[in-house]
Amino acid sequence: MTPTQDRHIIFIHLDLGIGGAEQLVINLALASLKAKNKVSIFTTHCSPAHCFNEVKPNGTLHSSLHVYGTFIPPSVFRLGTAFFSTIRILYITLAAIWFYPDADVMVLDVLPTSIPLLRMFHKAAILFYCHFPDKLLTRDTVNGVSISSQTKTSKLRQLYRFFFDYVEKFTMSCSDMIVMNSAFTKSEVCQAFQWGEMPFILQKMRILYPAIEFDNFQVQSNPSETKTSLTGLGPIVSLNRFERKKNVDILLHAYSLLLEHSKKSSKISSPPPLVIAGGYDPRNIENAQYMSELQDLAETLNIPSGERDGMISFQPNVSNAQRSCLLSSASCLCYTPNREHFGIVPIEAMYAGTPVIAVNSGKTGL
Repeated sequence: MTPTQDRHIIFIHLDLGIGGAEQLVINLALASLKAKNKVSIFTTHCSPAHCFNEVKPNGTLHSSLHVYGTFIPPSVFRLGTAFFSTIRILYITLAAIWFYPDADVMVLDVLPTSIPLLRMFHKAAILFYCHFPDKLLTRDTVNGVSISSQTKTSKLRQLYRFFFDYVEKFTMSCSDMIVMNSAFTKSEVCQAFQWGEMPFILQKMRILYPAIEFDNFQVQSNPSETKTSLTGLGPIVSLNRFERKKNVDILLHAYSLLLEHSKKSSKISSPPPLVIAGGYDPRNIENAQYMSELQDLAETLNIPSGERDGMISFQPNVSNAQRSCLLSSASCLCYTPNREHFGIVPIEAMYAGTPVIAVNSGKTGL
């Protein structure tokens, strides 16, 4: 067996929907296949209506997909998310151990909780990919910034979070390698878990920036053919999951001001249309609520909608082809998340030759 080929690599991911973390897993799995490795992906949920093409029934990775634990709820009445996530990750890790006891590498992301289980019952090398500390992604925070300063947290919830935060810190340190998506995330991890003076942990850390799958991202040879506005400009595009932390509402306010100024000034032509696209999971209450909120906000701001004269459209769960077309034909991509640890969408837009306008945050690093 060579150092880089003919290994069996298992990816363990909680919910294989549509998002940056899921796209990373897909891209790493595809790269592993190209390197002549065997690949298996374990997850608790993967809906054909809400997943990337590669894991759909006719996709390249569908035969590598193993879905177990769908009966375990992500929460109960929107409570206990950390608890149920722990149960789910432990369940699919046990399934991976049971079905593939001789696998060579285990790659986990999102939650490291089951790493000690692998340590006890499996011989595989363990890599944990940290998108951002789960400790900083609770319902009271947005990428580490508290949003509930006015709300007192109960002692029971404090104890609940203290336990799971400690579990995350301990279990992450049990991996053979901790890979992070940026220097910013590395700095946040070290600060959140106070690892600044723990050399044996720091030695495990590496930075691996998420990369796009070029074969599946076909840039149009002549993007101008898809320009849609009367001025010959392509749309202004936002591409995110429909979550409040993605901060898309500030784009709608900015676009409303742009429309207002264009009407008042003869020197400013009508702006290109606005496309709000991204991952939308019908099981996720926040996805449904936030999309509805954005639609209501667009109406409140008097941004015209509709097929004929509409200036805004919402496009949930765009396909790879639609994603490629949007980014390569756009006038610009507006990326609005605050303190985003690493967004893969701006990389795709830049590869497509589209300028990116992003929130000036999340750039601090080691």
